[in-house]
Amino acid sequence: MREQKKKDGTYQKQSGVSNKVSDLKTIEDEREAREDSLDAQLQAFRRLLPVWLKQLSSLNDPRQAKKIKHKLAVVSLFGLLSFIFQMSSRRQMNSQMSQPCFRETLQKLFPELDSMPHADTLGRVLETLELDALPTAHIALVKKLIRSKKFATYLIQNCYPIAIDGTQKLVRDGQWHPEEWLDRSGGENETSWEQQYIYVLEAN
Repeated sequence: MREQKKKDGTYQKQSGVSNKVSDLKTIEDEREAREDSLDAQLQAFRRLLPVWLKQLSSLNDPRQAKKIKHKLAVVSLFGLLSFIFQMSSRRQMNSQMSQPCFRETLQKLFPELDSMPHADTLGRVLETLELDALPTAHIALVKKLIRSKKFATYLIQNCYPIAIDGTQKLVRDGQWHPEEWLDRSGGENETSWEQQYIYVLEAN
């Protein structure tokens, strides 16, 4: 099918990560680029965090009040940061996010994080928290952003395009679907194989 598309002139080469070398010349250039990137991210976090924490503070804490050491908002923020920093396990969260330098830096950036909970505490809270609690807080934040016209530049005919990350959630062996599906192949001769998959699903 791919060869036929090439003959018809309808084959579209899949785009990927750029293969060029870095434009940065010195260590100072790289450090400045990283600091600029971090600063932009932190500005976004600082704008959104108060709204999100306010929503979390209004949730019903399922724990026993007399045994609570860390506020629900603090535990939730700890979980959010562990996701942002791509911690792969509770052990990694405990070992890395409790280090003095790491903890001090986080508390300077996020004064709300006045204490550092244990990852098991986060796990127990998530197990007992109402199923719709966090999605409700998330939806409230998105609604606030829409009302403040933060997404106005993304409107298409007065509608917001909604992108659903379906990275390789649907995979099929062989050529089964139209050209909208992405494809990949490997092997040679008798061991050759082809697959089609969806990288991103979009809905409006």
